[in-house]
Amino acid sequence: MNEIERLREKGCHVDEAIARCGGDDAFYLELVQLALAKERYEGIKLLVETKNYKGAFEAAHALKGVVINLSLTPMEQIAIDMTEKLRPQQPVDLSEDLTALLQWRESLEACM
Repeated sequence: MNEIERLREKGCHVDEAIARCGGDDAFYLELVQLALAKERYEGIKLLVETKNYKGAFEAAHALKGVVINLSLTPMEQIAIDMTEKLRPQQPVDLSEDLTALLQWRESLEACM
């Protein structure tokens, strides 16, 4: 089983995203690997921990766009929820969201 089939099994709508990538499977997988870079997720967590809510909102908003465009479907609602919770740029508890997001990141990364 290849990476695309494994992502599909996890609930990602890869066909839509591959179409957005001009039908180039390799390019799509490259983008997915970049999207799943652990630093991106640790960065959001650190921004929240240091109370940089503006930065956390911007990072969550960017992540939301990435996961939606790449059809990393299991992560989409989590990223949307985090973005909306951070939109007021006020203190917020994202512990459950971050835990779920990191679990999905690891799960999808294992497909690669």
